Amino acid sequence: MQLAIESDSRLSSGVRDPGRLKAGLSRVAGLVRRHWVLSALLVLGLALRVVTMIAYQPAILYIDSVASYLLPLPKLSVTGQDPIGYDILLLKPLLAVGNLATVAAFQHLLGLGIAITGYVLLLHKGAWRWVAALAVAPVLLDAYQLQIEHMIMSDPLFEALLMAALTVLVWPRRPDWRHALIAGLLLGISVPVRQAGEPLFIPAVLYVLLAGIVVVCFALPVAGYATLYHHSTGKFGLSRIGGDTLYGRVATFADCTGLSLPADERILCPTMPPDERPGADYWAHDPRSLFFVMEKQVGTNAEANRLADDFSKRIIKHQPLDFAKAVGADAVKVFQWNRLHQDPADPPVDRWQFQVGMPLFLPLVSNSEISMLDHKYGDGNPVTVTPLTKFLRAYQLHGGSTPGPVVALAILLALAPLVRWRRSGPARLPALLFLLSGAAVLLFGDVVLFSWRYQLPGYVLIPVAGVLGLTAAFGRGTSAVSSNPGSSSRDSSGPGSSGPGSSGPDEQAPADGAATPAVDRE
Repeated sequence: MQLAIESDSRLSSGVRDPGRLKAGLSRVAGLVRRHWVLSALLVLGLALRVVTMIAYQPAILYIDSVASYLLPLPKLSVTGQDPIGYDILLLKPLLAVGNLATVAAFQHLLGLGIAITGYVLLLHKGAWRWVAALAVAPVLLDAYQLQIEHMIMSDPLFEALLMAALTVLVWPRRPDWRHALIAGLLLGISVPVRQAGEPLFIPAVLYVLLAGIVVVCFALPVAGYATLYHHSTGKFGLSRIGGDTLYGRVATFADCTGLSLPADERILCPTMPPDERPGADYWAHDPRSLFFVMEKQVGTNAEANRLADDFSKRIIKHQPLDFAKAVGADAVKVFQWNRLHQDPADPPVDRWQFQVGMPLFLPLVSNSEISMLDHKYGDGNPVTVTPLTKFLRAYQLHGGSTPGPVVALAILLALAPLVRWRRSGPARLPALLFLLSGAAVLLFGDVVLFSWRYQLPGYVLIPVAGVLGLTAAFGRGTSAVSSNPGSSSRDSSGPGSSGPGSSGPDEQAPADGAATPAVDRE
């Protein structure tokens, strides 16, 4: 009892003590001054997210929001068109304690968290503060990122898992088995969230010597989900999507002349000239596509996907250069200045743009369906605030997106340590890991079709790769650290030092009572 009274007395005296409050405010002010560029970007990013939350209530629903996530949610059925790791890890837990607005708010917080994580990592590796802040600006300010965070979609969780996994791997100078274990698990968990995570264990394995641990830990979540899928469907897998999406890609250029095909697959050969064919999205998803004609003939979606997968692989083997040309032509689209000039063959970009009213994707995502789901999960009728939706749309269409040349510049900077090989030393490896991981995610999507949605992880990872490369190339990374364990090294300094994390040698030391925040090294 006496201890409790003394504790309460100290607490109340601390609240009444204006000196302590002043010291706390001074520390916060000092932190904001030292990281003023990031602070400004964070304020803008937070403001944009608040505006988005008010403009579209409770959230934006896309086709996949309903078909892939909300419909399988009650029974957590794994037999849908996409893996449901998003349902298991985020949607189900949050809807148990909140509503769709809670999910959207949490995903916006994930976006802010991704930016802060990237910034702290870059300071830890020796980057200038203002450069580190610019590297995370796409996550904070890009309207396409804001829009996907406000959708009931798996992308923000997927991006957060990738950033967390790569940060765990590159934070220490030499990752040990614990870093490999955690990173492997995070990358493995990302696969049932979005299958685009499948190739990411390859750059991670190349980065660490403890490759076996990464592979095993990556495989554990994937194998667990595949076993759950087997329990429901009788076969191992992650989703029923496969043959149809790959068929969508090859149907744009397939030439069956001289190709030996099983009789059941011949119907998949397009007859119109390649220059007149629709894009991959049509062949994979449009009910008029030859895939769906075949599906009616064979009777089941599973058999149709099996035949389409076999047909696609035969075409790729028959026309490897045409396949590489099609994928390459889509891969370079990420470098366009903006996302307004669209190839008619690609999925409509307005799917990922703010609309003046609540976006509809008929027939599945209609006003009645949105209202029914909003009521089901405790939000009431959907609401849009027109002045704010008009502002967000204008912002997105008139400069509120990351120009493609920024990605190109980041790639060149990430590769810069290869030119200054001796000077950069081991510090070049984190840049290459982030670059290869970002490129792997982008190419995974481009193999089947180009969509601006699939490019978003690249805008998260590749700018960070560029700043890591810039830091290493100019000797400001971990390679510049003294090998003498007793020396005062840059790698153990905080961002308030005069090392690479500082704003410059003339920066004033903080006033008494305003402690310099340290980002601990290793």
